[in-house]
Amino acid sequence: MSNGPHYLFLQHSRLTDEVQKYVSSFVQYIASIVEPDTEPSRRIISFLPDRNGVVLVGFQDSTVRVIHRFLEKMDEEKRTLKFTVHLVLAESHRMTSNFSF
Repeated sequence: MSNGPHYLFLQHSRLTDEVQKYVSSFVQYIASIVEPDTEPSRRIISFLPDRNGVVLVGFQDSTVRVIHRFLEKMDEEKRTLKFTVHLVLAESHRMTSNFSF
């Protein structure tokens, strides 16, 4: 079990500032589900916009695989990452909005 760093590169999509914001939110959300015992402060998400890269540090391999599959599929299909990630976050909010903690 490695905690990184892991480098993920997109081939067809652009990592604009807005896309980075959505990808960061998606990554944190997935990590909170896959590895709930890890403190968020131990995870680092960084972007290499000039190389269309995402750097993940402090994430378990299983979490990185989930994130990689999602980003790879969206990138290969040449869909707009911002739009797709936004829908995923909206759906997760809808599913969890009635929970009380």
